Amino acid sequence: MNRYTHRFQMSASAIVCSVALLSATSLAAEAPSLDEYPQYVSSFAASDSNVRSEAQAAWQTICFTLGNGQYEAQRKAACEKMCDSLSAGQPRESALFILRQLERIALDESVIPLVKLTASEDAEVADAARRALQNNRSPAAHDALVTLLEASTEANMTTRLINSLGYRAQPESVAALAKQLASDNASVQLAAARALTRINSADAAMTVFTAWSNASGAQREELAKAAIVCANGCIRRKDSPQAQSILKSVYAESKLPAIQAAAFQGQLNAAGDETAGLIVKALNGNHVLEQQLAVGQVRQLSDTSIASLLKDLPSVLPTGQAALLTALASRREHSALPAVEQACGSKDQGVKIAALEALGQLGTAAHTELLLSHLTADEEVRSAASRSLSIIFDDGVDSILLKRLAATRDDEKRSELISILSSRRTPGLADIVVQSDDLVSANAETRKQATGILNRLGDENHIAALVTSMTKIPATEHDNVAKTIVSICSRIPSKDNQAGPITDLYESLAPEHRPNLLSVAGRVGGKAAGEFIGSKLSSPSAIEKVAASTALSN
Repeated sequence: MNRYTHRFQMSASAIVCSVALLSATSLAAEAPSLDEYPQYVSSFAASDSNVRSEAQAAWQTICFTLGNGQYEAQRKAACEKMCDSLSAGQPRESALFILRQLERIALDESVIPLVKLTASEDAEVADAARRALQNNRSPAAHDALVTLLEASTEANMTTRLINSLGYRAQPESVAALAKQLASDNASVQLAAARALTRINSADAAMTVFTAWSNASGAQREELAKAAIVCANGCIRRKDSPQAQSILKSVYAESKLPAIQAAAFQGQLNAAGDETAGLIVKALNGNHVLEQQLAVGQVRQLSDTSIASLLKDLPSVLPTGQAALLTALASRREHSALPAVEQACGSKDQGVKIAALEALGQLGTAAHTELLLSHLTADEEVRSAASRSLSIIFDDGVDSILLKRLAATRDDEKRSELISILSSRRTPGLADIVVQSDDLVSANAETRKQATGILNRLGDENHIAALVTSMTKIPATEHDNVAKTIVSICSRIPSKDNQAGPITDLYESLAPEHRPNLLSVAGRVGGKAAGEFIGSKLSSPSAIEKVAASTALSN
């Protein structure tokens, strides 16, 4: 490094440090200037859209900066300027823009001017002023909304003010909203109830509940929905007694199934250790939706509730027992195994099938013989047992099934065991299929099943058996076998050598079967296949030449 380079680097470093220090100082000391506000406000409603957009964008940026809490004095001054402009009168475009900025950053200083604007003859401006009060974090804004609500005589404005208090969701609003629940206007009453549901307090919940208790007809059912929402809020506050009181009353007195179901779901959520009893009661009832909710609750039960549910299981009607066994298996509830084992011997078909299928989720190798014993039953029971044998996650199951297969001579039973092992993707099954000569069985379905198994589980050691089978089966099945060979070869890691097992077998085949192998090599592809097929293009056999040419195009 020469002295000039060293001097340049020192100067560059000094410049960077100076700029950084200057920027930090400027950011800490400077606040947006409000001096140009008169020019901006005069352009907020300009007829020239470019002038209007530039002025609004510039002032909006200033307001955004002032809203971050660092420049409180300037924020207040900016809001006062905007309120003064509104009081002096502004075109609609300008007024709406200013109100949007006040909606974001205004506090106490803006409350009185905004209240005045809610009485504007321009309905859009009046509503924008209400929204600005709604989003104003000042307690004075809340009080102003309450005052406006109590003075309102027009239903639409009353509803909007109620919605504003609901949006704020402050406990201080409960008393004002409670008064609106006594309104003769159904829309106002419902708006007040919905606003109260947003206030997560005991007072709000009881206020809505009381209104529901005193209501009648369609209005009562609408208020029931709000009461349920309030009860769910009680559950979130861990206030289960209040929630249960509301939900039980609504459930008992409502005539709409959907509302009853919603109240019942709330009871399930609030019941704690009593949840199992509610589930049993629902499953022994005749309300389908409640039964579905009860079964769905099983996933969320505590260990204590599960123990209680299992104890009560024998008292549940068969349809409910079957649904519970399925739900317990779905949550992998291993404590339910004794109940599942017992249910496998149930006289009720639905319970027995559910129990057998549950063993697929919960069972171990120790349950293999139990499931195998049901493979001789009727179609539904046999299918359930077969499905479970296909999915039990235990290494010992494969060994038991393979031994049973080796000892089975009945073709139908053997086919079913092979199907189960195939679904399990048992590695040793491919060897058994090859050794059994199923590939060249007299039964077409057996041949198809064997080929399919090798397609999924076979390796290069099984290719010779597949190639040989092509010489002994109908020509219409050659393509299926060829696809299986291609599938096995594709699993060989080296793409260049994937056709190796085929080329190694070529000379061992009779000349009339060699064209089939050339075709398969062409499908496999790769370097080894290309070189092998190319070498046969000069064969003295015309048939081999044509086969090689076709294979090369493949």
